[in-house]
Amino acid sequence: MKISIDNLQNLASDNGDPEIAFNLGELSEKHNDIKSAITHYSNALSYDNTFSKAYFNRAKCFSKLNQYDRAIVDYKSFIQFISEDDKTSHSNLYFEIAQLQGEKGDFKSSLSSIIKAVENNPANVSALELRGTIYAQLGDFQNAIEDYLAVEKLDNTFFNNSPNILMNLPLLDEGMALETKIILTERAVILNPAYEIGYYNLGIFYKKARQIDKAIEAFRIAHEKKPQSLDNLRELCQCLADNKDYNNLKVYLKKSVALGDENAMKNLDSLNDYFRQQNKTSS
Repeated sequence: MKISIDNLQNLASDNGDPEIAFNLGELSEKHNDIKSAITHYSNALSYDNTFSKAYFNRAKCFSKLNQYDRAIVDYKSFIQFISEDDKTSHSNLYFEIAQLQGEKGDFKSSLSSIIKAVENNPANVSALELRGTIYAQLGDFQNAIEDYLAVEKLDNTFFNNSPNILMNLPLLDEGMALETKIILTERAVILNPAYEIGYYNLGIFYKKARQIDKAIEAFRIAHEKKPQSLDNLRELCQCLADNKDYNNLKVYLKKSVALGDENAMKNLDSLNDYFRQQNKTSS
């Protein structure tokens, strides 16, 4: 016999059965009714506050609704029911908590949680990646580099498919060869082509390597993805000037002027003077 959601709701209410309430919550999740799912998981816990899996599922639901504080409380409640010997589960849960704390911008708490994740499972490359990123966010570049390189040693495939690591490591590691910085950043933008700052970074590296044509293309893409960024336009204009591509330089200087760049206005005036002189010479 097929049982409807209404029938399950009645059973859960009439019998105070946490298992039925939990199942109803899972069914609501499958139908993407997250708020109802939270209600059902809460019912399960009101019937039995040791019904641990309801804490875990409700935490996931709170997270989907960006209710990070409530999700964190539920994950921490769920951890209490996990055996201390189950290091992998502890590591994964502290990883989830650290992510949520990071979403809130609470990087110090996030670091504390992700350290526990790594302590419980030093081979958790996702946790190592996140810890490295948090270290970088807090300005501890040396520890960030060490965590990223630890990921590379443990799982090269994960390393080479992490846009976050591939983007950050070339910026943090001053001793890295410029060619390697370019290779890693090129892969990062392939993996995450929507990441404007990646193209900007790539342009900077190309510029340092005196690959001006490639730098121009990278800065142009960065500008397309974030048209209001004067940093992208300034770098693009500088490369166009270095390449003596004055026609395109004029186009992008005008864009900079439109964004209120006074230096661009001066450069545009100088460029217009140049064109006037060229026209006099040719005539």
